[in-house]
Formats: sequence, C-alpha cells, structure tokens
Amino acid sequence: MLHNPTGQYITIQGERFYCIENYNHMQPFFISLASDTDLWMYISSTGGLTCGRRNPEQVLFPYYTDDKITESYEQTGPKTILRVQTALGTKLWEPFSSRQMGMYQIVRSIAKSVVGNRLIFMEKNIDLGLTFSYEWAPATHLGWVRTARLSNDTDAPITVEVLDGLQNVMPSGVERVTQNTFSTLVDGYKRTEHVGNGMVLFRMEAILVDRAEPSESLRCNTVYTLFPPLASNLSPLTSNLSPIYYIGDSLVDAETARHLSAEDIEKNELTEQEMTGVSFTGATYDYDGSEKELLVEGAPAGATIQYTNNNAITNHLHALVRNDTNAISIRIIVLSFHNPYFCSIPLTN
Repeated sequence: MLHNPTGQYITIQGERFYCIENYNHMQPFFISLASDTDLWMYISSTGGLTCGRRNPEQVLFPYYTDDKITESYEQTGPKTILRVQTALGTKLWEPFSSRQMGMYQIVRSIAKSVVGNRLIFMEKNIDLGLTFSYEWAPATHLGWVRTARLSNDTDAPITVEVLDGLQNVMPSGVERVTQNTFSTLVDGYKRTEHVGNGMVLFRMEAILVDRAEPSESLRCNTVYTLFPPLASNLSPLTSNLSPIYYIGDSLVDAETARHLSAEDIEKNELTEQEMTGVSFTGATYDYDGSEKELLVEGAPAGATIQYTNNNAITNHLHALVRNDTNAISIRIIVLSFHNPYFCSIPLTN
C-alpha cells in the first residue's frame, strides 16, 4: 500500500476543509486553531496539544514548547481505546497511537476548516472495517468542544466497546512558571472530582504558597462528557400534566400564576382552562444515531403544538398544546441508559 501524503479540499457537513491523507508519514507539524473569542489552541499533528482561555496562565492542558507538545501525545490530550469483537476473537485498537505500529492496516487523515476554527483527525482501520475520528472546535461559553465519531465501514453489524476521554487535564490556578518548574508539586496538590452526569472537576487542594497560612483554591477546570445512550426508552413512564392559565386573553404558565397575589387574580380574572385527553405516545427505540420522535395524541383539530427541549441531549421533553379556548402543558421524562466511563456505543453506517 502506498503511503504518500496527498492533500485536497473536501466538504464536511457543508463546510470547506483542506484534508491531508497519510499525514502521519510526514514530519510532525504544528497547528493553531482560531476562534472569535478568547479561546486559543496549539496542537501538533501527533495529537498532543495545549489550549485555554486568554493567556497561558489559564490552560486546559500544560503549556509547553512545541517539541514537548509534539512528543506528549501519548500522555496528554485525547485517548481512545476500542475493544472490537471479530470472528477471530477480541481485537484491541488504539487510534492515533504508536503502540500498535504495524498491527493493522490504517489510513490517517487530518482536515482543517478553511475558516481555521475546526480540526478533524481521522483514522481508518481497514482490517477491522472501522473509522474513528474526532474534532476540536471552539464554543464561546462552553470552551473547547471535542466531538468523537465511530463509523462502521462494512455492511455487517460490529460490536465495539469504547473507552474515550482526556489525559493530563490541568487544574485551574497553576501558573506557567509553576507548571514548568514545580510540576511534581502540582501533581501532589491536584485533585480530580467526578460530580456525576459526566462532569469532572480539576482543581488544586490549595494554592501553592510558602507560608503557613490557609490558602484555598476556589476555581476549577471542568470537563463534561456526553455519550450517546445505548438505548432510549421513550415510553412516557412519568408524565407531568401542568394546567395552563389565562389572564384575560394572555397565556401564563402555572409557575407564574402561583406567584400572583389574590388581588392580581381577582383584578385580572385569572381562569384555568385545561384540555383533557392529550398525551405523548409511547415508543421504545434502539439508539442508532438517527432522529426519533414522540407524537402528541388527543390534541383537538386546529390546535398548535410547541415543543421544548426537542433534541437528543436532554432527558425531558415538553409540549404546549393550545387552541383559541384552552391549553395543556405536558412533560415526560425520556429514560436514557449510558455509562460515562466504559460503554458500548452504536455505529453509524
């Protein structure tokens, strides 16, 4: 198989990228990602990186020179390990790692958006029939967002277990000089705390001082991981029906009505007008990366339906059904099953 690096423009999700295939057969090179906020990132083609907000004193990964960042890809930044069930037994695959050099036939590609704010690493495993990729992109309020994707390149289903995460995340409050000079001391004071729902806090037990005085560290770096659920039980096991109120012709929700005084209620002629017989239909789906739906049934003819939280991230779905005379607010809990540490995830063809 030829491994000559080749470059070309491609389109991903409607956006223009410049892609280099077989970039791993070139000398490592350094890349900067742009953003329209105070976010910054420097990343090597090996995958090692540093990034943060505003300046090197507020980093998510250690701020080193480019040669150290290039060499740190096995210990710093993204790490993915896959356990794949095949006809020949269980195979272990670690994308973008040099530890399995020569074990599989692979093709690596790297693509940067023409705008300069998105970077995608891709590794195609020809032997296993899988392609794994991840993308870095800035988000104004969330910080740096990493999106990982696993796709099945064959026509047959494949069972895969995935371990995916980040290594060597810095705690907040460590200055650049401290990290470069007293990194062992920083490791001793560093604390990692899993607070649930896929969120982890990285902080210092205390600020490093050479005086015998209390010095609490009250800031932390946060990492939030969202895995696709293994399956989504969309049966409305819990349905909360909230009455809708009107003040004159104006619609108000139950929470607003609850805080109105008796004088306001009398003056504004608050009335409760609730529909009956309206509910979500129940359904159970296996998560396969495609959109699913729950329909509202029992709504009268001509009624409008307004959905809230209509996406794949939330566990709550809310619908407001109303017409000219009455309305009802219905809400269900969508049960999702996932494990933030080690889980099987669906493959998309």
